[in-house]
Amino acid sequence: MRRILGALCVMLLVAAAVRADVAITTCGTLVSPGDTGVLAGDLDCGGASPGVILGRSTTLVLNGFSIRNAADPAVDCVDGACAVLGGPASEISDCAGDGIRAGSPAQPSRRRVTVSDLRIRGCDGSGIEAPMATVVATAVETSGNGAHGIHARKVRATDVLASANGLHGVVAMRKVLAAGITAEANGANGINAFEGRVRVAGALVTGNTHAGIAARLLDLEAGTITANNTGAFGIDLFVVRPPHVRDTVCGQSRQLLVVGGQIQAGPTWGVCAGD
Repeated sequence: MRRILGALCVMLLVAAAVRADVAITTCGTLVSPGDTGVLAGDLDCGGASPGVILGRSTTLVLNGFSIRNAADPAVDCVDGACAVLGGPASEISDCAGDGIRAGSPAQPSRRRVTVSDLRIRGCDGSGIEAPMATVVATAVETSGNGAHGIHARKVRATDVLASANGLHGVVAMRKVLAAGITAEANGANGINAFEGRVRVAGALVTGNTHAGIAARLLDLEAGTITANNTGAFGIDLFVVRPPHVRDTVCGQSRQLLVVGGQIQAGPTWGVCAGD
């Protein structure tokens, strides 16, 4: 049901954005605050220019097209409030920095980046870099990027894949709320909210270099969290407080301790098969 509702939301968002205030045909195009920009075709920036620059409360519709080889970033959401809507086969790829970057506006309540139906891959930085904003991601894949898959203050994810990124798959300072998320083969933690909360239903988290999920608080339902942190402690769930785990397959949980400013692995929480 969540997937159906998520798909309907994407369709409604795209339908609402069909009016184009700006038809985008060249890299470096600025979409003015409040306007909607629509790609008229694929953009190849040749590494010399950012892809698209979005003003406050703007919408970018890729319309099934792609942005490739942009300078840093491919999409610059300068005021931290924008929407980037993809479409069949839409992707941002091979950029010199971040795929989508959100700036830091004066009013924190307006820091929201909505991304849907989009693949972001092969960028030197993060797929989505919005450390001071809330990222709402639906039907998004962010894979093979040099830094994080998604980096935000808060993440709300539905049907998201974050794989083979250089650092964390998904990382948030405050919270990660997800329904249907896969985080695999990332260079750090699959899902990370070391100082915050992770609440996930329907997660597949496997093959990450460090922990599968690291969080202060964890509520996990109907997930498979296995084969993470191999060659070290084998930690799948690394949590500060007692985790709430239901209908989930996991290998090992450990208490996340901070001793003298250093992170250490404590005893198990007794919620995984290998505890």
